[in-house]
Amino acid sequence: MMKSGNSDVMLCADNLLKTIRGEVPMERLKGIDARIIDRPAIEARKEFEQDVEWVMENYEPRFDMQDVSQDEIDPLFGQFQLNVFGGATS
Repeated sequence: MMKSGNSDVMLCADNLLKTIRGEVPMERLKGIDARIIDRPAIEARKEFEQDVEWVMENYEPRFDMQDVSQDEIDPLFGQFQLNVFGGATS
């Protein structure tokens, strides 16, 4: 956690997307499901979108998610980038 700025919606959303489910001791459901990461990109795409939407709805309702996309950086090594578009609700 940072010393200040923890109430910023975008920062909270970013932190949620960097958290793997199970690594927060008292909140085992918070974060992205790691089992999706090990699946082939084509199969995982829809599951990622659904999981990100679920995490944002449940843990950061102030974030208005508009779209989720996945870009392949190096498909040979399974590297990809998850892009979530949205912003803070008024």
